[in-house]
Amino acid sequence: MSLFVTDWSVFRNFNPVTDTRLGCTCPRCRGIRPMVSRPFVVCVQKGRTAHGIPAIILSGSRCEIQNPLVGGSENSDHLYRADGTLLTCGWDIEFLYTKCDKAFTGLLKQARDNFARFRLLKVLLETTTNNTPIVSFLRAYMNAGLNRFGINYKRNFVHIGLSERNPAEVCWFY
Repeated sequence: MSLFVTDWSVFRNFNPVTDTRLGCTCPRCRGIRPMVSRPFVVCVQKGRTAHGIPAIILSGSRCEIQNPLVGGSENSDHLYRADGTLLTCGWDIEFLYTKCDKAFTGLLKQARDNFARFRLLKVLLETTTNNTPIVSFLRAYMNAGLNRFGINYKRNFVHIGLSERNPAEVCWFY
C-alpha cells in the first residue's frame, strides 16, 4: 500500500478535483494531484465521519515554493515534495468560533507549553460534558488519531495534523 493517497475515491468527503484547496494553489502546481499522507487522510476521514459536519479545507498541500510565500514554517505539516520524499500531513479547516468555544480553549492558554496544552486538551475533552462546537470538533478529530492541533481565532481555522515528521501531541495558538 502506498504511503500517499493514490485513490481518492475511497475518501467520500475529500476529492482533489472538487476540493481545489487540497492541493497546492500556486500557479506552478495547480491541477497536480496533491501528495498527501494516506494515514493522515484516513484519520481525517474518520474524524469527519464522527463529527458529521463538512470540513472546509482552507489550506491543504503546499510546495516548497508556495509554503514560505504564505508564511508557512520550513517544517510545515502542509509541505510536500513532488518526488514523494515528503508528504502533506496537515490541513487548515475552517472553524467559526463562538464565545463558548473561546472560553473553552481559553483554558488551554494556561498550559506552560504546546505539549502540556495538548495533555490538558485531552483531559478536558475526556471529562467535559460541555459539547460546544469546538469540543465536538476537537474530540472527533483527536479520537480519530490526529495529534497536532493549532487554533487560530483571528483567521477562523483549526490546523489538524498527524505527526509524521514534527512533534506529536501538541496544541498551539497562532
